[in-house]
Amino acid sequence: MLRGCPLIRALVPLGATLVVGLTACDSNKAVNKGADGGMHHPTDGGMHHPTDAGTHHPPAADAGGSVPVRQDGGVSRDSGRTAPEADAAVPGLQPCTGAPPVMKSLDTNTNMEFDPDWSCYGGSDGGVAAPDAAADAGAPRPFATLRLAPLPQALFGDPTVDVFFGPSTLGTPAYTRTFGGDGGTVSFPLPAGSASVSLHLHELLTPDPSYSVLELFEYGLPVVDGHIEGFVTLKASMALSVNLALGGGQEDPGKALLVSYARDCAGHPVSGAQFELVDGATNLPVPTGTGAGDARSSYARFALPTTTCTFTTNEQFEASWMLVNAPVNVTNGAKTRSYRLRFKGRMHESDVAPVILGEREVELFPGGTSFARVDR
Repeated sequence: MLRGCPLIRALVPLGATLVVGLTACDSNKAVNKGADGGMHHPTDGGMHHPTDAGTHHPPAADAGGSVPVRQDGGVSRDSGRTAPEADAAVPGLQPCTGAPPVMKSLDTNTNMEFDPDWSCYGGSDGGVAAPDAAADAGAPRPFATLRLAPLPQALFGDPTVDVFFGPSTLGTPAYTRTFGGDGGTVSFPLPAGSASVSLHLHELLTPDPSYSVLELFEYGLPVVDGHIEGFVTLKASMALSVNLALGGGQEDPGKALLVSYARDCAGHPVSGAQFELVDGATNLPVPTGTGAGDARSSYARFALPTTTCTFTTNEQFEASWMLVNAPVNVTNGAKTRSYRLRFKGRMHESDVAPVILGEREVELFPGGTSFARVDR
């Protein structure tokens, strides 16, 4: 397992996970880092994300802002839309504090920014899988294939994963699978109408703790033509990223960590987006601060968590965010309180304040790490 490689070259706190970039070793042991810095990017050939388990609002005003009129002509993945090659801004070293700019997507092939595809946002599917009509009719169920990204399997080994059809990882899983062989994937029958899945990726301890896999609770992973992409990271990677997010501090072991990233409907990273955790009891964002034990919001820049950015950037194709010391709402296997991850941003120049694009219920465990996708 790459024991001869020099270890951490750089941390990439991807939208939901942290990637360890490895320096190339000898030809028999090297993990070749791609041109994107080792991160995985969607390459589903222009497929449209199906509706997932979250609540996607028609864009609503936030913080007193006006509700933008959604422009016609939004193009879904089915359209084969490609990023414009002309009149697009090349991302540079722009400020990442203060009032958020209008959100922009990044074409990771050309490094050009363009207007995001928001065509899949709006409406709600309630977070419940549709009835399994195929099973009722006695027809065989289709199979779904799950792979973990962005680390190569040679690095993270053979962890076990529990699969849930719906927005929760509590209770009995529908399936339990262990990675190993099959090109780093696992498969399982998929109920008809399932638009997304939730996962519990179990911790995997290794003789060399540098390669131990972090336990993760994952929500809202879209099913795209029978394919699902889960996320995996190493415990050492996440520990260092949390340290960076706290400016050198340590997290409260009794609280939770929440991670997400900003993507448009075609899977492009989006700059200018913001996240917040909303308390269902008050319908207000959970307060954040800089004191010991305070919930701390951190946006990545150049693929590393920062203490200063106040919205996403897409340098290094990241657009990721984490909330350290998040409040807990799961105790003894039961959910005790509602918390929603909110995704918002300015869609148009006419928006005087960010608008809400979507929300997702999340489960937050003491000392646990949760990853949630709000995009479709």
